[in-house]
Amino acid sequence: MKLLLAVSFCFALCNIQAEEQTPPPVTVQLDEFFSPHASSPTLLSLHDGIRRGGNHYIEQNFNLSDSKLNRCMELGFFYLPVSYLTTVFQHEVSGHGFRLRSFKKDVAEVKQYTFKLPPPFGEGGAATHYVVTKQFTALHDNLCSTGGVEATSILAHNVRMKWLKDSSIDAKENLLHLFAHHDLSNYAFSLFFTDEAKAPKGHDLIAYKQSLHKLNPQTKITKNHLAFLSFINYVNPFDFLAWSAMHNYAATGQRATPLSMLKVKNVSMLPMMRISLAPYGPELFAENYMYIGKHPIYSYVKGGLLGESHYSGLGFEHPTLLKIKNHTIGLNGHFWHHPLLNENQRSKIGAACSATYNYQLNETPWSMQMEVGHKMEGFLPGHPLDAAPILRGALSLKI
Repeated sequence: MKLLLAVSFCFALCNIQAEEQTPPPVTVQLDEFFSPHASSPTLLSLHDGIRRGGNHYIEQNFNLSDSKLNRCMELGFFYLPVSYLTTVFQHEVSGHGFRLRSFKKDVAEVKQYTFKLPPPFGEGGAATHYVVTKQFTALHDNLCSTGGVEATSILAHNVRMKWLKDSSIDAKENLLHLFAHHDLSNYAFSLFFTDEAKAPKGHDLIAYKQSLHKLNPQTKITKNHLAFLSFINYVNPFDFLAWSAMHNYAATGQRATPLSMLKVKNVSMLPMMRISLAPYGPELFAENYMYIGKHPIYSYVKGGLLGESHYSGLGFEHPTLLKIKNHTIGLNGHFWHHPLLNENQRSKIGAACSATYNYQLNETPWSMQMEVGHKMEGFLPGHPLDAAPILRGALSLKI
């Protein structure tokens, strides 16, 4: 598996060619625990590099554009396993692995990750192996069990933000979005056919339900409730648009399809809904991907009710709030109200705010990005549970 990832990375760098007029740069982003917010841009950049390198290599050597069947085989035998591996890596290493790393070693420690060959060459799947101490509680178990689908939802969000900024959907990114966005739905769908008593160890949603009952013994939520709730994730116009883009490529060879949006005066928007899992219960997100003038903006409101507990929140991302020559400044804000999760949490109300900064190094192909801010104690996807600074850095190279 490590060899396959290394070969993919080398393939992306060696064969990448700029068939687009303004190709996205190769980006590597890091933070303290290699969170889903850091790994997602890195993996998306790697996936994009493989796509561009694949376009160049395949077209130079196989001339697939002459045949619908060849293009379908290219999608099925090349981009399907690449997209699957990208999603699985995000799920395991930056999902379960991130949550375990954020607990520190006196609570739990990752020992290894195992990956199986992706479809259509194998059955797929992966696992995170870890050990726990006596300090590992039901809350830790809950956070760990949902870390995977939490991370893939962040990856899917970043794919949608890329499409929003590009104002188009690349057909070869549809499978990546499909695997990432419906990671939770696929897990939940399997619950209809899974006997909880005989379920294999490591089923994330069964572990989530069981830990949720320990944290909130009064809850009556069942695995079927979780399964039905997950179908809300199909209330998503990006799925239809992305499938249309992939169909256009398979039928005609058109690589990218313009992103269709609802327009009201100078505001273009694509609203959607999805379900996410939190340690206090499932949350319903109502999201909106917008263009206001020339600015891509994302906003959401969320909420839920489980037993006597209710919770809510809202947030936004404005990546291009201010742009002066080579400098771009953005702003992110998240605000929430949810039940107390442990004795360390002093308030049900919390917030996380950060500023992003991007600097293009004059006429060079290099640029740097930073995100600086602070998060209060409480649950926010992709962040440690405790209060902590937000600090991420990235380097990008246009090739």
